[in-house]
Amino acid sequence: MPLTRFSLFLVLSALLGSCAVVSRPSGGEKDITPPRLDSLLSTPNFQTNYHPEEIVLEFDEFIQLKNATRDIILTPVPEAGKPKYQQRGRRVNIDFSEVELRDSITYQLQFGDAIQDYNEGNPVKNLRFIFSTGSFIDSFSIQGTAEDNLTGKPSINALVGLYRSPSDTILAKASPDYFTRTDSSGRFKIDYLSAGTYQLAAYIDDNSNYRFNQGTEAVGFLDELVSVSASSQDSSFNLVLSNELPPLKAVRGDQWFPGLVRVTLNQPARAEVVVEDVPGTLLARYQEVDTLVVAYAPANDTLPFVVLSNAGETDTVRLRKTAREGAPKLSLPPKPDAVAGETMVALRANLPLKSINETLIQIESDSMQIALGTWSISQLDSRVLNWEAPKDSFKLLEITFLPGALSTVFDGVNTDSLFVSYRPTSKKNFGEVDLTIAGLDSLTSYVVELLDSQDKVERTVQLAVGPEGRPTPEELLKLSRVKGGDYKIRITEDLNKDGRYTPGNRRLDLQPERITTLALNTVRADWLVEERLELNF
Repeated sequence: MPLTRFSLFLVLSALLGSCAVVSRPSGGEKDITPPRLDSLLSTPNFQTNYHPEEIVLEFDEFIQLKNATRDIILTPVPEAGKPKYQQRGRRVNIDFSEVELRDSITYQLQFGDAIQDYNEGNPVKNLRFIFSTGSFIDSFSIQGTAEDNLTGKPSINALVGLYRSPSDTILAKASPDYFTRTDSSGRFKIDYLSAGTYQLAAYIDDNSNYRFNQGTEAVGFLDELVSVSASSQDSSFNLVLSNELPPLKAVRGDQWFPGLVRVTLNQPARAEVVVEDVPGTLLARYQEVDTLVVAYAPANDTLPFVVLSNAGETDTVRLRKTAREGAPKLSLPPKPDAVAGETMVALRANLPLKSINETLIQIESDSMQIALGTWSISQLDSRVLNWEAPKDSFKLLEITFLPGALSTVFDGVNTDSLFVSYRPTSKKNFGEVDLTIAGLDSLTSYVVELLDSQDKVERTVQLAVGPEGRPTPEELLKLSRVKGGDYKIRITEDLNKDGRYTPGNRRLDLQPERITTLALNTVRADWLVEERLELNF
């Protein structure tokens, strides 16, 4: 039967249809536009004499609400209650029925990134709702920056608050009256403020409770109160944050044996913490990470407690019974530790030392007895023996301490021979750094630290001042035996002269010690790097 024109059309359509690729129609370009507020369908912004029961925000597309209780900020903090947030379709309803607002106050809702479009998550930026319970909108503001004191980098997402109360303890007791968070550059601005005098502070609000948690969160504050008025609108403030130490507390106390007390703290053990009520004569004292150790005489195995104090803070700890009847045998590690930058090595005994009898020390290399070198007991930690060999060309050194070579503060001696071996390192494997530091204050001590590329402290040197101060404002610091690599220098203004960095403390009204850093040229083996740093404290 011959094909008609119509039947031929049907056959060709079927053949062409079988060759087509079935696919979903293109959705077009990705949506990068955030939702827009519909001001006609939303509660009017910037109202005065307004005590809302509910605020409604309507948008031009479907939205989602994320982390509302964390990211939406209401300032000042109300007398009682918190707003409740509910999202449906394109609308956000904010329930104020349980919120107690004060009279004649300008309030501000900041939404952060809490409101986003439904499909792509594009957040509405810089959305704020302002209203006043009084007859006008307050218009004052302050601005500034927040940075980390140790690194100098911006403090991102730090909570910056203004407190009407001048009390030093208000940060830990209450939320700020006005607050905001810093941006990615550490900048902040708090606006729609009423005139007045405030305390300004910033802290890393890790638990998002809008209160500063002492001893766990970094904090920065100003020494003086901030006056907010028409004349202060051009002012800018810089807040320097540091990790505050917690209030002094003894976690545990015990007598290792009669005459030696060990107290473990809730913070690093520091030289300025005083151990009181220890009877008799102080023989030695040293720190081990978070533990203070005090040796005293005459020995007392019934000492009930000791009192710790620092900067007006005190704590009493009861001592556990003695674990031993007397001091253990004196011992030394089999291998010493090299002292960074020196030909010297250090040996740490298990007990504080009083004296060395060098006639009872023998040193051999390849079975040949050599000169003793120089021996001394560290003034910072009397357990440490410092030794400098007569030269550093030996491949292996073997040291023997014959009985009686070392005596302890408890009038004991090593009753057995002690053996130590040491392989010196060659100076040619290291570089050197000559650092000239200018602009030094004549009455201030400084701590100079050499940091590697991972910010690990490789070397620490204290630039102390004598009884008559520093003779010149400039010092040359020679750092020898530096491993090859990239480094920077960190200099701390050591105001309390304890040989280390001290962070700020709002509780004790103590600002952090100031810091400056300098990147060095790359250090190479058998090479001298010369640098000059002008302090700008």
